[in-house]
Amino acid sequence: MTHRGFSIIEVLVALFVLTMGAGAAFVLATGVSSSGSFVKSQLTASYLAQEGIEIVRNIRDSNFLKMRAQGGSWDEGLEGCEGGCGADYQDAQLSPALAAAYLAFDAEEGFYLYGDSPASSGFRRVITVTQDEGVMRISVAVFWEEKGQEYDVEAYTELYNWIEPPL
Repeated sequence: MTHRGFSIIEVLVALFVLTMGAGAAFVLATGVSSSGSFVKSQLTASYLAQEGIEIVRNIRDSNFLKMRAQGGSWDEGLEGCEGGCGADYQDAQLSPALAAAYLAFDAEEGFYLYGDSPASSGFRRVITVTQDEGVMRISVAVFWEEKGQEYDVEAYTELYNWIEPPL
């Protein structure tokens, strides 16, 4: 009576195949995890860029309301930003001093802010405003670093002086 079993070579081949399969699954899972982190950062940067445009639009619209009541200019608080400015949703004007500052995420409020917020988010937003003849060109760039590499997202728009159109 003979007993039939696996030879040592068959066991080693089976272990090799299982190890290669498990290793490939591990590499795939790590890649998906790290790309998920990048996608999250890229999406956050896109929203911060859009928010920058909305901040400028809000300042411009507030100026239109002030012009009707008190006079003034439609671009008040938006001047001097050809080289870059910064602002968060609480600001009534753009500030060149904030162009180099990092935004911080305030978990209690749920917003990205400058100032006394707890810790830097790693995102920096630069708002550039150029004007000519009733047209304001807005460019917002958001910068961040991830795994030693720098990334950026940019958004552009044009705003118009629709109360006093150019001649």
